[in-house]
Amino acid sequence: MSNLQYYSALQDFRRARRQAQLEQILAFLKGASSSLLSYEEVSTKLKAAKTRKRELREIPIDAIVGSVNRYQDFTRNFLPKQESDQERWAAIDVLVTGAEGGLPPIEVYQVGEVYFVSDGNHRVSVARQLGANLIEAYVTRVETKAPLTPDMQPDELILTAEYADFLATTRLDQLRSLREDFQVTAPGKYQCLIEQIDIHRYFMELDQQREIPYQEAVVHWYDDIYLPLVQIIEEQGILRDFPQRTATDLYLWVSEHRPLARHLGILYDEAYITEIWEKIPPSPQKDTDRLIIETEYHDFLDRTQIKRFFPDADLRVTVPGQYRILEDHINVHRYFMGLEQKRDISYQEAVIHWYDTVYLPLVRLIQNQHIQEEFSEKTLTDVYLWISEHRTISRHIDASHTDIYVTESWTNVKSFPYVHLDELIIKVEYVDFLAYTHLLELRPKADLTVSAPGQYRILEEHIDVHRYFMGLDQKREIAYHEAVTDWYDQIYLPVLKVIVEQHLLRDFPDLTATDLYLWISEHRDSLEKHLNEPVSIETAAADLVHRFGSRKSAPIFSRLGQKLRNVVNAGTQETVRAAILRQKVETAERRQEHLFTNLLVPINGKPDGWLMVDQALKIAQREEAGLVGLYVVSSEHLRYKETVLNLQHQFEQRCRDADIEGELFIETGDIAQKICEYAHQADLVLLHLLYTSDSPKTPRLHGEFRGISRRCSRSIFALPDEAVEFDRALLTYDGSQKANEALFVSAYLAGCWGVSLVVLTENVDAHTRSFVKSYLKRRNVEALFVQQRGKLLDTLPKVMQEHQIDFMIIGGYGERPVREFLFGRPVDQVLEHLQRPILICR
Repeated sequence: MSNLQYYSALQDFRRARRQAQLEQILAFLKGASSSLLSYEEVSTKLKAAKTRKRELREIPIDAIVGSVNRYQDFTRNFLPKQESDQERWAAIDVLVTGAEGGLPPIEVYQVGEVYFVSDGNHRVSVARQLGANLIEAYVTRVETKAPLTPDMQPDELILTAEYADFLATTRLDQLRSLREDFQVTAPGKYQCLIEQIDIHRYFMELDQQREIPYQEAVVHWYDDIYLPLVQIIEEQGILRDFPQRTATDLYLWVSEHRPLARHLGILYDEAYITEIWEKIPPSPQKDTDRLIIETEYHDFLDRTQIKRFFPDADLRVTVPGQYRILEDHINVHRYFMGLEQKRDISYQEAVIHWYDTVYLPLVRLIQNQHIQEEFSEKTLTDVYLWISEHRTISRHIDASHTDIYVTESWTNVKSFPYVHLDELIIKVEYVDFLAYTHLLELRPKADLTVSAPGQYRILEEHIDVHRYFMGLDQKREIAYHEAVTDWYDQIYLPVLKVIVEQHLLRDFPDLTATDLYLWISEHRDSLEKHLNEPVSIETAAADLVHRFGSRKSAPIFSRLGQKLRNVVNAGTQETVRAAILRQKVETAERRQEHLFTNLLVPINGKPDGWLMVDQALKIAQREEAGLVGLYVVSSEHLRYKETVLNLQHQFEQRCRDADIEGELFIETGDIAQKICEYAHQADLVLLHLLYTSDSPKTPRLHGEFRGISRRCSRSIFALPDEAVEFDRALLTYDGSQKANEALFVSAYLAGCWGVSLVVLTENVDAHTRSFVKSYLKRRNVEALFVQQRGKLLDTLPKVMQEHQIDFMIIGGYGERPVREFLFGRPVDQVLEHLQRPILICR
């Protein structure tokens, strides 16, 4: 063979290897397998029998779906997975494309209408890569009862075999007339059904104190466990949201993922899970969860053999289902090991490497940060799993629900005895940051603690930006660990030196050095943009002290570092506000505190102004809140007029009569501006809905109210000309960030005030509806759900009248509150159209 022919063959091989890697990655992203089928596995499952007849003929290459011995060496399309096959593959390529042309026939087994290669895998790979449709083969037929055709997907081959095995084991088709949809769409799930029958039989024996025949357990499981849950699934119309799945798929999903539902509380209602498990009588010795955990633990040890290599390994968990997640971690780790090392990684090698390089380092960080000490009833593996999940969500899901899911996964682990949620999330994020950057390995004395959640993601962005400019400057690819150390030495430490030299920690006692680093960095950027010239670190730090230092710092940072939030972009501010509001709601629920601790009510000395005061006093009594009144006059000399002083006296007297702490402040200037300034110190602002119109039928919002409602940074309770009783509320929800803020407040009002809640969902999918239902259910809030029909402005009055709604709760002005009508100016249309009390959440 010539060098040119061999070089061309090598190029063909490398092209095939690249295609193989792409096929593996795409299959992984789709959650599918890219491997050939194992003949031994399929023939065993199908109980196949070989014939002695062997014939030579051409067969379609597309019908070859597996291999006898080399099924791990090629992808589903016979692309080479092993770099070591290069020489053999290239030599065959040269033979096929050379002058002689042609190869000896391959050997295959024919099962139905598909083929498995027993000899000639490389020949198939080369032929397929060169575009051949047929290949000559010695064919040995294998008899089986299962009908297999080339158009069947490989997983369908396994499903057919597994279904036959299930019926052979259970004889369920002989004992009962099975539903037509008693089938699954994913391999391995029939075995899960068999395991459920075994567990059900075990508990039947405990309950009845006798040995239960297997067939009796099968029938009892089908009648009392399977069918009732499937009936619920059908009645709720859940299958409409999952058209590619069967009722048995959803039955298994609900029953198997009960632990995940408890942990995350998303995608479906926990009631469906409880329905099945309540059918299983509890063991007199152990609770059901403990028994399941023990079984899963021993299965995990059997599959991974981790104790053989690490005798001291302690991977105990306290929630069923977690060992499957650990195995998912190992499998994903194995996949990326294979990509990185360009070879097949054995399962045992992946287990050892995962434990050494993924599990143990994170567990050591958890121990060093003393996180587990806050969870006396939880194990290190519990915390490892939550942090891993937190990392996956926060790094890879770009959605408005991200922050909610992170907190939900804490709040729904019932026995976590945490006190300060913010501090806990900060610790978890710090562990994640250290694990991601390896900073403590690179700079052991580094201390980058912060006082507000979300700051470590900003630090990582600083490192990424620094790495980018290092690459531009040095004209080479910068390793991540190199960027981390250079950022710490050349960027972070110089700012830290200024912080120490200027005694900034004394001026801002509520902040850490890293908080100040972030604040100075952002403030410096802001100053440079404003001045259009470079600003030194020293200058930026001094300017912060001048503006906000000493006593000025206390109110600025009273809400999780207010000034840190003021320097981020508007979209981030909305996310942070939602997170803070949600944290405050849940803190109130845990500590029996209140959501609205300070109320702002502007007055005008007219009857409608006192209406707002009376309404504010009712809210203040429910919330044990303080009341701040605001009266704005046009000039300084009017502040001391007798009528103004009488207003002040009357306001404070009303507060005393209601046993509420209150004070009326007199200000001069623009009323809208003053209201917005005072709103920063309040949790809720009460405003009178003012209208102007040439015709009573077409009222329009007064420009003053319009301006205040858009600029005000706090929630607004807008009231027309009558006071409201807080009995029934309507929440409009479309899945946006602003709608989530309204959801948090609605849950609080329903749970703490006893408000009956109706939820109007507008253009949301089943996933989002289930999220809202799950969130409210775990707050012990019963809500009535109504779906929008037609235009929103037509639907709202009908719903409010039908359900006798007292007031409405909506998200405020923002990115997309209630799509079509509740973003930007259309919020005003809702206010104008309804003329009803509305709580606008911020």
